[in-house]
Parts: sequence; structure tokens; C-alpha cells
Amino acid sequence: MMKRKSGHIINLYGGGGVRPGGAATYMVTKDGIRTFTRYVAEEVRDANICVITFSPRVPIATETAPEEALRRLPGPEILGPGFVLCAQLSMAQSGKCFAYENGKLVDELPREG
Repeated sequence: MMKRKSGHIINLYGGGGVRPGGAATYMVTKDGIRTFTRYVAEEVRDANICVITFSPRVPIATETAPEEALRRLPGPEILGPGFVLCAQLSMAQSGKCFAYENGKLVDELPREG
């Protein structure tokens, strides 16, 4: 990307709530992704690399999830259209966080609580 002077980096943000107990470590690392994205976006802006955070807004079961979660939750394939839209964002959007809603990207505000 640096050599081509273009590209997109999409960091996945899986926000959550303050429950269950023990969620603090998970939430701190996820919120850290948003901060990391903002700083990296500025570091690579001159190379025309757009860096954003993408939030699915729903729990996603990945391949390492327990069987029960794999049966109950959607998989990462539901995020495909959102990732495509993220990869088309302009440099003016670099450093921001977005979610996919009703077929379009919307600003994702930091979670409260």
C-alpha cells in the first residue's frame, strides 16, 4: 500500500456491554482498536491509505466459537456487503468508525457504560 500510495485498512470492532462480569479486558481491547485506528490513520494519511474501524453491531460466531454459538449466531459472511462499502470510503473518512445498517454505512458512536 505504501508503494502504491493507496489502500484501505479495515479494523473490526466488536463492541459489547459491561456484562457479563469479566468483560472489562475484552472491552478495553476493543475500544483500543478504535484509538489505534485513529492514530494509524494519521500516520499513513500522506500515503493515501484510508484506515477505518468497522462494527458489526451484532455478535458474530467465528470458527473457534462453541458449537452452541455456531448454531445460534450469524457468521462473518453477513458482514461482506459492509466490508465492500468500507473499502470504497474516501480519505475524508479515514480514522472513523462505521457500522452497516439497512444497506449503508453509518457513523458508529462510542458506546456508553
